Amino acid sequence: MRKNLIVLAIFALSSLLFAAVAQAADVSVNLNYPSGAAEGTYFDVFVQIEAGDNVSVRFACAMQSETDVTGSIDPMFIVYGPDGGYVASDNDSGVLNCAGSHDAVASFTALSSGIYRISAYDISACCTSFHASDFSAPLLQPANGGSGILTISGSTVRGVNTSNPLAADGRLNTEPWATAFAYCANGYVDVYHLVDGQGQHIIHELWDDIHALGDVEENMLIASSPDGTISLYKLTSGELQLNAPMGGLDNAYVYRFTDCTQMGAGPRIEGPFNGLPLA
Repeated sequence: MRKNLIVLAIFALSSLLFAAVAQAADVSVNLNYPSGAAEGTYFDVFVQIEAGDNVSVRFACAMQSETDVTGSIDPMFIVYGPDGGYVASDNDSGVLNCAGSHDAVASFTALSSGIYRISAYDISACCTSFHASDFSAPLLQPANGGSGILTISGSTVRGVNTSNPLAADGRLNTEPWATAFAYCANGYVDVYHLVDGQGQHIIHELWDDIHALGDVEENMLIASSPDGTISLYKLTSGELQLNAPMGGLDNAYVYRFTDCTQMGAGPRIEGPFNGLPLA
């Protein structure tokens, strides 16, 4: 009896741990900003969040330097809710590693479900200096340019593709005729196959391991389903390719993708736009 209770307790604990891991989600995108802009430059990034989720946002300069200004943005972001209202923002609460500027970080609890907009700014052009001969005449420092990494984390955060309802569950390939579906979550590439209307998990590969393959001289099989009918390849082009049966033909369905950020049902990104940040 005691042995059975121990087994049940271990099973329950493992189930809770699996649930916690399975629920974790984040969206991360790399945003490239032009140099020389005379005012703030920003991208709008859209994600779906459910009410009650505790969400954290971090916008970091991709070039980690305390001194080199060239190519180092000054990150700032503003979060807007589904109704367009202000939710959160930050400029200087993160680590000082962007040529004298800080990463931007903030957390909030989603009060309603829907699509949230994050306006991610480079405000390196917003700092004012003065002409040596006329201290009353402001001179805007042009933008440094460079890239930043925006990460939105929470248990329900996912990318949105408002033009295709099939994207609502986060799949990358949203064609109605697809016979296998690719997902990117928690640092893994996952592939599911429909069996009697239910998704069957058949491939689970760590993205870092795939990325570490680098350039391949010939198309490489990364993983396949137990019966060998569905396969994931790394191509010489640098793309990943998903092959699956369709219409009674082997490998008739083909889907190619390059990364886990801006493909298919990834976050919708608009911009860049010019303008000073307004809350």
